[in-house]
Amino acid sequence: MANRSLFSSFRGQSVPPANTVNDAGGLAYALSDEAALAQYSVTGCFNGTYYTDAGQQLDEIIRLAAPIHQ
Repeated sequence: MANRSLFSSFRGQSVPPANTVNDAGGLAYALSDEAALAQYSVTGCFNGTYYTDAGQQLDEIIRLAAPIHQ
């Protein structure tokens, strides 16, 4: 069983509210284009996943990289 009081002092005090929705439909934090591109390059598997497929990931990477290429 997890210790519920371990992080209780942080609950709601310094945690900003989520500002976007992820592919699974859950609350998430939006990243800048540069941070999102870096995250894709480090963690993206460029393959089918549970919530997205390789084509969608590639489309998003192209969209994120377009301003850098100009």
